[in-house]
Amino acid sequence: MCDKKRILSARWCWLVLLLLAACGGGTPGAVTRSALPTATGAPPQAGTLAPAEPRLVVAVNARQESGRLDKDRLLNGTVGAAAPLVHGEWLQGAYPALAEAGIRRVRLDHLTDDAYYRVVSRDKAGQLVFDFSRLDAVVLPLFALDIQPFFCLSYTPGALLTASASASDLSSGPGLPVSGEPQPVEAGAHARVPDLEEWQQVVRALVGHYAQAGHTGLYWEVWNEPDLAQNFSGDARQYVEMYVKTAQAVKQADPSARVGGPADSGPASPTAQLAPLLAAVHLDPSIPLDFVSYHKYGDSNGDGQPPFDLEWGYDIVDFALKRSQLAEREVFVSAWSLTPLVDGGPGALSDSHRAASEAAVMLYNALKYPNLKGVFYNSLIDGANPAQVLNGDMGLLTVNYHRKAIYQLFQMISWMGDARLMAEVSGAGSQRAARYALAARAADGQVAVLAWNNTPEAVILDLAVNGLAATGNWQVARYQIDAQHAGYPADFVAGLRGLTLSPAELLAPLNVTVLPVTARYELATRLPPESVALFVLAPPESELPGWVAPTRPARNVAAGQAVSVSSTLDAPGWNPAAAVDEITLSLPGALGWSSERSAQAEVLQWIAVDLGQPYRVQQVVLTPRSDEGRWQGPGLGDGFPVDFRIQGALLPNQWSDLEVYTGYGPAGGPQSFTLSAGPYQYLRVMATRLGQIAGRPGEFYFQLAEMQVIEAAE
Repeated sequence: MCDKKRILSARWCWLVLLLLAACGGGTPGAVTRSALPTATGAPPQAGTLAPAEPRLVVAVNARQESGRLDKDRLLNGTVGAAAPLVHGEWLQGAYPALAEAGIRRVRLDHLTDDAYYRVVSRDKAGQLVFDFSRLDAVVLPLFALDIQPFFCLSYTPGALLTASASASDLSSGPGLPVSGEPQPVEAGAHARVPDLEEWQQVVRALVGHYAQAGHTGLYWEVWNEPDLAQNFSGDARQYVEMYVKTAQAVKQADPSARVGGPADSGPASPTAQLAPLLAAVHLDPSIPLDFVSYHKYGDSNGDGQPPFDLEWGYDIVDFALKRSQLAEREVFVSAWSLTPLVDGGPGALSDSHRAASEAAVMLYNALKYPNLKGVFYNSLIDGANPAQVLNGDMGLLTVNYHRKAIYQLFQMISWMGDARLMAEVSGAGSQRAARYALAARAADGQVAVLAWNNTPEAVILDLAVNGLAATGNWQVARYQIDAQHAGYPADFVAGLRGLTLSPAELLAPLNVTVLPVTARYELATRLPPESVALFVLAPPESELPGWVAPTRPARNVAAGQAVSVSSTLDAPGWNPAAAVDEITLSLPGALGWSSERSAQAEVLQWIAVDLGQPYRVQQVVLTPRSDEGRWQGPGLGDGFPVDFRIQGALLPNQWSDLEVYTGYGPAGGPQSFTLSAGPYQYLRVMATRLGQIAGRPGEFYFQLAEMQVIEAAE
């Protein structure tokens, strides 16, 4: 355990220096930030206890199970923003972080839109043809990570509305994709009722494609929010008719598949399709209906401000099922969030620690309903405005994969064991779960207690854990989400840029205690306002979650710095600042930087960054443009220079060649160039022979999605 303390201390020493630099401090004594973990020999506490503060009393019996903590029901998500579905790499880049947070299932919709995977088209003879390559690029990596896709069959492909191929031209402007999103045949076409015979062909092909690859028994949801006219232009009768045809086709392609719907926008939607669907199944039990689904947002007016409805509306759906004599059906909330607001700006609810304490209440409430088999957080990743790293969007992750507080809540739950323990909870607010706790035991004997305070005032937590094995020196670790801990937005707002993993978003123990445990552990501590804390009690031979090697993450010192260029393309989505915006993919509105168009390759173009101060630099990483058009290949790495040199300077305009390359481009993916470490304040990449746009003779550019300058390790 002492070795682990040294590891923890070594990992954080460099972060202290970064924080001092960010805050203008000069001595270790000036650091007051409590995000830095400490290892102590005293019980973990937070703040001075105030007798006048309300108390939350939690008593856990480590030997008395109260059922299974079924995390498969809680740790799921949907890709709510459409933009990540379009990009060939963006969503997949989030998968490692999602797997680390214990995500079990990912809901994917827009499966058959022309603007997304373009699964369906027609050949010259007018016959339907299918191409699953783009969809496979998103789905197959999920299987590899043991994350199950939850498919939503939507929307109408243009090929079913016309006898000719429907995908529009991918390009606009001066021969360059602006957003990578081809427009549908006409506005609202995706919401039209499809030709049902041909729609069945599409469904059989889609379900059969994965069944034939050995992925059977998957969940298939029929449409997305068909109660809204912008998503489904038909009436209730037409939805039921489409549902029946779709469900039949699903079962024909894979009899073991699970099919259901209707994924209404809310359990009490005035135009909900649930009642007509249940009535049809009640009258004809041969209609396949394995589950029902709906969506739930707790912010009725969409302003992102409390109070929020943290219940699920499950009773409405349960009543409808029982009335139709279909009570045995599984129920899913296939999209949920505290608010549908996606543009509240940095620091809005979904970017803040408050989202985690609100969500803790909501997820706890989901456990009250055994037949509620899964809830899917909307969204896994920000995407409504990908030109900004933070914009008050709903994601667990930012557009460039930084972790928000609500992500850390998912991580905490994933660390808990599967055996739910008896916990007696009392105190002000506990009756409505605003202040409450959840406990579980793992197979190795670890006991985890998740406690939250979803109120604007602090509370004293009196925690007692009984029934522990009375042998050895146990480890007790405390992890916490609050305004200072476990969320990237706090560091972003403070101006701490360029880190792959910033101090506040690292879910490491605030403190670790080693103490002899008899049969009982007691703690009196303080839970800050709108906070979540996880207490892990681990036997001597058990490894605490969150321990990592004492490595220093690479720091990109070019992030957000001043950029100068030889020229810039006057087209939407392209601007010099996007080359240092910390978003390494070409995303809608933030494609990167492009020089002006040239009719010949041998033209001088350059991009330079002022780091603000001298740094010892070890690498320059240049990422080629990677917008969605690159899915179609060839063309990966369009616009990457063929001949170029990397230059450095300590003083303005006193450039020295650091590296020279000829015959290099095109290139796909980040290109890393190691430099001789030296103090540089200015870095420049000068292209003398430009890259070409594939399939467009006579169009040459210097284009980058991102330019990173990596500080040398000490």
